[in-house]
Amino acid sequence: DARVAVTEVFPKQAKDVPVPGLSISNSYLNLHDIPAGSPDRTLPYTVRNIGKAPLTIRDVDCPDGITCSLRQGTVVEPGCTVQFVLTVRFSAFPEGKFFETVRVLSNDPARPVKSLLLAARIVSPSPASDTSSHSSAL
Repeated sequence: DARVAVTEVFPKQAKDVPVPGLSISNSYLNLHDIPAGSPDRTLPYTVRNIGKAPLTIRDVDCPDGITCSLRQGTVVEPGCTVQFVLTVRFSAFPEGKFFETVRVLSNDPARPVKSLLLAARIVSPSPASDTSSHSSAL
């Protein structure tokens, strides 16, 4: 009964291989109470490459009702930033709790997916206050 041991050898990886690093401002944003039917709201964000190699945006996954100006293929050089905006069309969402996630996919080997969480409560619009003037008899 012969036994054979199989050993697989992997080449040593260099310790200082430059890699990109994805960082995005405001990964969680609570917008609190938003009246139903509110106009679109634009939310500013910044992508920063905290790594030592070019960062490439591979994809941006937005739910219906949210658009993003950051595009697939955008390259951010090491130490640099890129500004982008999310536009939320609140009229597309019903009253109640609002929790949505936008996912940014990149070539960052440590964290290739960054989630941007948006929270709010969509509430009934305030009834118009009565601004008619009342005259009083003198």
